[in-house]
Amino acid sequence: MRKLLFLLTVAVAAFSMSAAPVDPSTAAKQASNFLSQGSRALMMRAPSNTNLELKKSEMSSVKSGQAVYYIYTSKDAYVIVAGDDRAETILAYGDYCLDINNIPLGLQDMLNQFKDAIEFLQLNPGLKVDPAVSPKNTPSLRAESVGPLLSANWDQEAPYWNQCKFGSYQCLTGCPATSAAMVFYYWKFPTDPTPVVPAYDCTLYTSYWGSENYHVDALPSVTFDWDNMKDSYSGSYTTAEGNAVATLMRYIGQAERMAYGTSSAGGSGVDADSVCNICDAFLFFGYDPETTHYVKKTSAYSGGTTLYSDAEWAAMLQEEMFAERPVVFCAVDDSGNGGHAFNVDGYNGSTNKYHINFGWSGDGNNWLALNAFGYSYYNFSVYQQMVVGIQPPLQGPGIQVSPTKLNMEAFVEESKTATFTVKGQEITGNITLTLNDPSGYFAID
Repeated sequence: MRKLLFLLTVAVAAFSMSAAPVDPSTAAKQASNFLSQGSRALMMRAPSNTNLELKKSEMSSVKSGQAVYYIYTSKDAYVIVAGDDRAETILAYGDYCLDINNIPLGLQDMLNQFKDAIEFLQLNPGLKVDPAVSPKNTPSLRAESVGPLLSANWDQEAPYWNQCKFGSYQCLTGCPATSAAMVFYYWKFPTDPTPVVPAYDCTLYTSYWGSENYHVDALPSVTFDWDNMKDSYSGSYTTAEGNAVATLMRYIGQAERMAYGTSSAGGSGVDADSVCNICDAFLFFGYDPETTHYVKKTSAYSGGTTLYSDAEWAAMLQEEMFAERPVVFCAVDDSGNGGHAFNVDGYNGSTNKYHINFGWSGDGNNWLALNAFGYSYYNFSVYQQMVVGIQPPLQGPGIQVSPTKLNMEAFVEESKTATFTVKGQEITGNITLTLNDPSGYFAID
């Protein structure tokens, strides 16, 4: 999308004053240990073969002979390892064999940012990293895993863009619409007819250098056809299935007041300062009024004010994951020139990595480090924003308990352990445990 290029910067660990480059042999051991020791918990499916092959050593442009990261792959997994021991050891991983000759655009953008970040470390071998921003020191709500939550692997072209033709110009849906649409599909809400989506005037980007003013007409009320939407449109689909997802995309895009554009123009999007429009679209279609847009820092530039610490930001994101609410996440680089809206739909507490659905038909979806640098004298800033609390309005108690009853038989001198899970809104109150004798009479609480 125009004016929003996502930035996923490498998170750094604070344990050394002096830098030590990571050689291929050490990196290979780190990657292999990562898969063999935790693959069943870390991946959506355990790799059948943890024999990894070094596919790429991305060499530094500032330190001769040193790598910034290594990419190791097996037939059904890949691991990206940092080339500096102050960086987070594992930068990203996925449960498929990454083709390094055809790396998805979003993942390549992320790798470029990893390179910039690690080269900054290499240029500053005596740099002491702030422990507050280290992923090893960022508190996790719990060492559990959740997700990926989204079943949809959608995109911006056909059939998604079938209702995004303006005049003679075929426009992309825009990543703000695609990322929001996959969350709409997750909840399959609203089920009632929508309001009329108002008309608006926008800039229509017709080519890389060309644009024109365009009036987008109002859209009539419609009922979204959830039953005819598919998780993926990479294969065949019926006309009804294509129309169903195209309608959803167009209505969301218009509610976001999308600035539409063709592929050659760089696509469709919203301005970095208008990401709140994504939140407004959820509210417009009747989602919970607690759906909220947060900004981590007031500007994409180094002069901005940080509103949330890395720990606070991570805690908010983790809270959404454990409530099983996918997040629409956006970020802009230091220059403010571009970015991407995508979904965070999973979290792994043992690795402190987040699952990302980039909205490119599943390409590049993986587990990534999202924490940013935070030095007192250098700001490798990221203009991060997210929309959280996305869910249909609560019709009853805002809490779910599973299971609702635990039955255990034990002698008094024995110990017994059982677990129940509480999900939903934050609550204030008491939880009571009662113990009953075999006849059902209350014994103790």
